[in-house]
Amino acid sequence: MGLQLLHPSKFCRRNVKSISLQAFDASFDIRREILKAFRDRVLLRILSDVQFELRSLRSMICSVSFATADESVEFERFSEIADRILGINQEKEIEGEEMVKVTTVYLM
Repeated sequence: MGLQLLHPSKFCRRNVKSISLQAFDASFDIRREILKAFRDRVLLRILSDVQFELRSLRSMICSVSFATADESVEFERFSEIADRILGINQEKEIEGEEMVKVTTVYLM
């Protein structure tokens, strides 16, 4: 008549039928969703104020950027921050300035 304790094995995973999220949406990718959340909730917040190059983060930034590429506003913001941190915008600006100089010299 006392309180009966239930054994944890009665609630084990084997007793519950697991349904894959991909069964509902074939294009669902849990890895991509986790990386997007990491990009939006962590990286955008931490890296948004960084104003100098951090080339040591290149592999992580490139991996996250490649895995989460889409048309979202968050991806655009991340791309801008990533370009700044990796020094990509600066390289493009320097190349553009050099092209103007070359064109000017060539025309003279």
